[in-house]
Amino acid sequence: MGHAGWKRSVGILFFFLLVILGRPAAADDGPGNRKDDLTILPFVYYTPETGTAFVLTGIYTWREPTERSRPSSILGFVTFTTENQKMISFFPEIFTASGTKIVLKASAMDFPDKFFGIGSDTDEEDEEDYSRGGYHLDVSLQFEILPNLFAGPRFDWEDLSVEDVEPEGLLDSGLIAGSNGGLTSGAGLLITYDSRDDIFMPSKGLYAEVTAMSYGQAAGGDFEYDNVIIDLRQFITPGPWTLALNQYLHLSSGKPPFDRLAQLGGAQLMRGYFQGRFRDENMAVVQAETRIPLSSRFGLVLFGSAGSVAASPRDLGEKDPLTALGAGLRYRLSRVEAINFRVDLAWGEEGSRGVYFTIREAF
Repeated sequence: MGHAGWKRSVGILFFFLLVILGRPAAADDGPGNRKDDLTILPFVYYTPETGTAFVLTGIYTWREPTERSRPSSILGFVTFTTENQKMISFFPEIFTASGTKIVLKASAMDFPDKFFGIGSDTDEEDEEDYSRGGYHLDVSLQFEILPNLFAGPRFDWEDLSVEDVEPEGLLDSGLIAGSNGGLTSGAGLLITYDSRDDIFMPSKGLYAEVTAMSYGQAAGGDFEYDNVIIDLRQFITPGPWTLALNQYLHLSSGKPPFDRLAQLGGAQLMRGYFQGRFRDENMAVVQAETRIPLSSRFGLVLFGSAGSVAASPRDLGEKDPLTALGAGLRYRLSRVEAINFRVDLAWGEEGSRGVYFTIREAF
């Protein structure tokens, strides 16, 4: 991404900040008033993949003055690292007074990354460095058709460039879909059931999300493929601690680009593995997390996960799954909403490990 592109991205950042900071804050001591809260947090961290990273993050939340109001939020990140990685991202999630849910994911990046090949049998020695840059926009609009049940359209668009690939590597061969970059564009249907008692830090309830998407030339894209993603979460509080459970299934058909394959690892799915260390058209992951409050603002988390990737759904259970374990600390940032800053340490197999600093829970 060129200098002009980053100037546009930074301009968008300041526009969003002006919108956020310009909203009139309402008092929060009455049932008819809106409750607003803004948290801005700069921090620094280090990982082998990023080097030293400098992050400015902020989250703005508010609730409409209705009886069944859910909290709306705008989460933003600006990241620069000593490995020359740059990313700006925004994640508004808005619940209107009428029950409509609007979710936007927007990002601009220039991000050196790693590719290990496709499948579950790739080795660390297969690692290839490359750079990915571009813009991503994902928008969904859901209507509450029954209590806690939402449904509506979703549109996903990404203009991606792939550069600085290793000579004579897999990406340089031109045999990997998406290795020359391209436009990914698709549309589909999103259905969500959400009975959680709190969307930021639930102690009970269910969350189920099913997404069915079709990508290709009909939507203006370069790649023809379909996928279905099922994300199931349950929260139980049998005592002073909460048990959080997550089942995640990603199924694809057609020819998705390599950066849109199901990717195991990262800060949400299978912490302890580099995101994309294992990738393929299909993926299944199960996760469990015990959340233990230590005080009104601090908490401890213990978690484990198991998952696998495969070329076809029937192959997901053929091999032993990869596993990971970890622990983390939580610090509640807001006095209005249960929004946590989290630090997680996780270990996978064969020496794989990860350190994660971010806002909000993994699931």
